[in-house]
Amino acid sequence: MRSYISLISAVIPAYNEADRIGQVIRECFRYCDEVIVIDDGSTDNTAKEASKYGAKVIRNSSNKGYIYSIKRGFRAAAGDIVVTIDADGEHCPSDIPIITKPILCNQADIVLGARDRIDRISERLISLIVRLKTGIRDSGTGFRAIRRSLALNLKYKGICICGISVLEPWLKGAHILEIPITVYGKGGQTRGYIDIKDTLQCVYLAAENPPKEGDLRIFNQITETFMVNELAEKVKQVGAKLGYEAKINHIENPRKEAEEHYYNPKYTGLIELGLKPYYLTEEVLIGMFEIVEKYKDNIQTHKIFRGIKWCHE
Repeated sequence: MRSYISLISAVIPAYNEADRIGQVIRECFRYCDEVIVIDDGSTDNTAKEASKYGAKVIRNSSNKGYIYSIKRGFRAAAGDIVVTIDADGEHCPSDIPIITKPILCNQADIVLGARDRIDRISERLISLIVRLKTGIRDSGTGFRAIRRSLALNLKYKGICICGISVLEPWLKGAHILEIPITVYGKGGQTRGYIDIKDTLQCVYLAAENPPKEGDLRIFNQITETFMVNELAEKVKQVGAKLGYEAKINHIENPRKEAEEHYYNPKYTGLIELGLKPYYLTEEVLIGMFEIVEKYKDNIQTHKIFRGIKWCHE
């Protein structure tokens, strides 16, 4: 049972989530004293829907990004504990009592809702670095509970929440816990991509342009974003031009996640340092087809796994 003097605020950053935001707000109100939605420049009825379901709505004048939005939420929150949760229904609000309990019991200052799988390579790399330093496995989760007094003292410098959401409070001596959470959904989100030729360029540029003493700087190592369906269509179209009958097959998705969710990465930092990215153009895809055609007799198709092996009920 939570203490009557400890209020809990839910902060939900949202961008074009009119179709899903209502259900998330309704569920959050079952476990929180207030729900605050930061509408990050949406072009749909996100703000209207959020107001209809009783949330306090704060609107950004334009699309400012995730960090800017949650910092506005922290300042607006009245609760002693603030819970950040995604607007797309990916997280289960019924886990809110689980991640707030250690703070209510003075066992933690921050509790992270840890995912059982981190899919983006860049996020896995950042999480690995953070884990080596702090022992925290999933530093990029969007589902977290934090003491508001601590949240207001965090600067969160950067454009990517991965890493800094753990490193900055950890450096301040905060006690951080991780608790496994339920992740809902069916896949198909937009993801960030980078040509493998650009990865060493990124490392070189970051090393040659170190941050100033005392600064923490994290780059999103991506150069463009696509939905999986968009990538499949690109391959199909290029294949057709080359005389291949490329088919798109949809199999049951093994991942538990929302079909679309708030994913608004900023990735200009490395380009500003001089990165000249290789984008996924038609010419690049044609080159890939040519390589596959050249070595197709060496491909052992029976070794290509077509099943599902990471989703556990």
